Amino acid sequence: PVSMDRRLHPFVSFISKECGRGLLGAQSELSRLREHLYRVVSEGGEAAVETLRELWKVANKAQRRLIQEELRHFARAEAGESQKAAELRAAEALRGPLNKFHEDPFRAVARAFAPELTARDLASGALQVARDRGKSPTEGWLGKLGVFLEDRQPLPQAPYPWSKEGVEECLHHLVRAWPIKVELLDSLGGNTAFESSKGG
Repeated sequence: PVSMDRRLHPFVSFISKECGRGLLGAQSELSRLREHLYRVVSEGGEAAVETLRELWKVANKAQRRLIQEELRHFARAEAGESQKAAELRAAEALRGPLNKFHEDPFRAVARAFAPELTARDLASGALQVARDRGKSPTEGWLGKLGVFLEDRQPLPQAPYPWSKEGVEECLHHLVRAWPIKVELLDSLGGNTAFESSKGG
């Protein structure tokens, strides 16, 4: 006789990654990092900031991209808050009140030298030194800046978001032209000083 018993396909269910860890198979490196980030951010405090800085120092490019994405996600946890507002709130928690509007390094530094020097003065000097060195930028925001200066137009607005590499390039040109020291504050990568040097 043919059995008419009904049987379900075998399956296993679990509630969370923690209680189902043994059933999920081998976790990927990025998945483990994502879980670690969640635990670090949940703990909060200065210890969490230091842990994040250490993670950033040893992370590769893919891991850094994941860290940035996850931190932006955590920063937007407050309902109705934009990414820009969340990032500013997180930065002010570490550094105190900051300028509410994104701006390029020339405008930022010019606020310290006003009214003797303007952002246009600083930018023009930086690009002139770059041309004299045969390293005039032709691409990106700096390339656009050069065109605007030649056409006697106001400085273009800073891009948002702006890559750290783009900001650092501006600062390198700035300190080569002017005898100043600028410190770039990065809550993940630490502080980087840009300073004029006789060797250029």
